[in-house]
Amino acid sequence: MLKKGKLFLLVLTILLLHGFLSFINVSASYTVKSASKSVTTVIVTSVGLNKSKYNITVGQTYTLLAIVNPLKSKIKTMKWKSSNPGIVKVDSKGKVTAVSTGTAKITVTTVNGNETASCIITVAPLKIISIDNISVTLKHNENYKLPKLVKVKMSNGVTKLIPVSWDRVVDTSKIGISIYSGSVKGFNNKMKLTLNIIPNIISISNMNITINTNSHFKLPTNIDAILRNNTLSKVNVKWNSNTIDTTHSGTHVFYGTVQGFNGSIVLTVNITNIYSNINDVNATVNHNEKYSLPQTVTATITNAVTTAATIKWDITYGINLVELNVNH
Repeated sequence: MLKKGKLFLLVLTILLLHGFLSFINVSASYTVKSASKSVTTVIVTSVGLNKSKYNITVGQTYTLLAIVNPLKSKIKTMKWKSSNPGIVKVDSKGKVTAVSTGTAKITVTTVNGNETASCIITVAPLKIISIDNISVTLKHNENYKLPKLVKVKMSNGVTKLIPVSWDRVVDTSKIGISIYSGSVKGFNNKMKLTLNIIPNIISISNMNITINTNSHFKLPTNIDAILRNNTLSKVNVKWNSNTIDTTHSGTHVFYGTVQGFNGSIVLTVNITNIYSNINDVNATVNHNEKYSLPQTVTATITNAVTTAATIKWDITYGINLVELNVNH
């Protein structure tokens, strides 16, 4: 009886050992059978990262991507760790945050602790990458102070105010455009402030100009203006049109604007003909007959065209133009 019992235990031990070895076979998989279905889970055999080295600046973030093998693995839970959280922090999803300058090693480990991968993160100091230039328009002698702080864009994408030093003191006594150069610590390029000083104008008179046909005429680019200090100054003017046809007589009206002046300036250009010849007038009238001098005379324009020209008579010079034959 004892021998049979020992034999039974030996057979049972061999069967149990065979079943255990089958469970941990080299295929790195196991099967869970239930009454309804079987589920096969593939275990992770290796892990890698999308970056082995990465450079970042203070304040920036980046998310590392863990790649497992085989890709069909179902269990992909990872543990993340930073060798120096004071330089680079990492969360449970692989998102790293640069805290201060230096280098840190980020390590990802599979849940069973057998497979690992790492990435070296180098954190550079925060630096200025751009500064917007400034443009300011002021009236003549208006009080103004150059800004002490300017808005800059940092390498982490954040904008902040940084002190600036200018190359000279502001001056609003001169009408026109002045350029000031600013220096910001940590930024190699100079920034620019454009200051446009416009006249403080009280009034501008409308203009009336008479020119001859076929004259070469250009609209004025600057006109006289009376400033608040009662001085006369030339100011730039912009017209609604800069072209004029002088080949025909007539009247042209232009409207101008001046920076710093609310009103509109009117320029009237009268174009008159140039006569190469004016025919004298001969008239025959009876003694004591009433006679009116003509209001127009026949004249020849420079282009050989004759026209009726309006005339204004003078008693002194009119006698030379009109020959009166008086019948007695």
